[in-house]
Amino acid sequence: MFLNFLKRGHERSIRIKKNAILSFFLTSGGIVIAFVRVPILLDYLGATQYGIWLVLVSTISWFRFFNMGLGSGLRNKLSESLANDDFEKARVYVTTTYFVLATIITIIYTAFLAVYPFVNWRAIFNAPDSLSNEIGVVVFIFATAYCIEIIFNLISSIFEADQKPSLTNLRGFLTNILFLIFLLLLKYFVPSSLVFTSILFYFSSICIFFIFYVYFFWRRYSFLRPSFRYFRIDCIRELTSLGLKFFVLQITAIILYSTDNMIVTQVSGPNEVSVYHIANKYMSIGFMGFTIIAEPLWSAFTDAFTRNDIRWIKWVMKKTLMVWIGIFTLCCFQFVFSDFFFGIWVGDRIQVPHLLTFLMGVFTIVRCWNLPFVYFLNGVGTIKLQLYIGIFIICLNIPLSLFFAIYTGLGPNGVILGTVLCILISSLVSPIQYRKIINNKAKGIWGQ
Repeated sequence: MFLNFLKRGHERSIRIKKNAILSFFLTSGGIVIAFVRVPILLDYLGATQYGIWLVLVSTISWFRFFNMGLGSGLRNKLSESLANDDFEKARVYVTTTYFVLATIITIIYTAFLAVYPFVNWRAIFNAPDSLSNEIGVVVFIFATAYCIEIIFNLISSIFEADQKPSLTNLRGFLTNILFLIFLLLLKYFVPSSLVFTSILFYFSSICIFFIFYVYFFWRRYSFLRPSFRYFRIDCIRELTSLGLKFFVLQITAIILYSTDNMIVTQVSGPNEVSVYHIANKYMSIGFMGFTIIAEPLWSAFTDAFTRNDIRWIKWVMKKTLMVWIGIFTLCCFQFVFSDFFFGIWVGDRIQVPHLLTFLMGVFTIVRCWNLPFVYFLNGVGTIKLQLYIGIFIICLNIPLSLFFAIYTGLGPNGVILGTVLCILISSLVSPIQYRKIINNKAKGIWGQ
């Protein structure tokens, strides 16, 4: 019966089901590893250093700015080319994106090296004086490794364009396993060190990326392997025109999801970042599970919209929103049993307030509601309204979070409350735009 379920339905649906099932096992394994890793890191680094490490990880992720949305632009263009069986055009898109991104990253990294010695990194991350030298070294490691990762990570756009996001999940799962092994070795053989933790964290990621890059470009995706003879200057504008729109959306996402740790460390100190992260990690289980289903939809929507298969899009969206009801129920269940779970997971190392757990649950529910609609809009390239909303959110998010955190005395609770209110804007508008487009009633900015 299970095999019949996998083989039943449209070819596009079959791919989604197979990838979702494989992704479920890989992501579940990754979640277990991530939860096991938290108490190990807390014991190894201590609450303060662990909080600083979390802020560093989220802050360096701002380097995503520098891919200029090229990964998302490539994903859409490649999906269209594969849907039309235009493999030569597909290879042109892949090659051109790699060369343009490598050039951008080289320029940005050179600029980073020029300003790096003159920045007081300890003050930026509100770290103790005893860590002033170590913080600078860790920032250098993070920035260098992340620049390399940005280029390697383009292969994830290829997986997703080919509607095989489970390969991205496999890469993440293997990275988590490798880092966990290194972390256990550090705990038992090396004194507490942010530097060694950072080196092995990124070595794990880059090592697996390199293996995937070599294997897939010389085996399954050899027909897409970058080659300078497929570089086309005239394709740069085509890729960047869409890519720059996604670039603005990436800025919005990073401000929403990566600045919270920085605000918390400045308002309440690095210790509270650990508390904030623990609550977020626990309540985001539903979001990670929902992403397993939603991730393949972006490129599947591109493929279906290119073929004018509107009926399939409506059917998938209906099924996806039924899953959202299950996520809502899961978050309620998690909140009720949160004290019991935290007691088993982190013991008395961290005390998580009920209000923070509740707000993280609301955050997860709203994100999951918004995700399939945003993936549809991204997949069909109708994102101008999202851009305007994103710019508004950029101006609103940090001041709103600071207001609730400082002037209402909510502290870290106020930071997540400000973020929730911001994403509610998109969660209300995106479903309306989806219905207008799918019913061929999108006029003006609604269809751009």
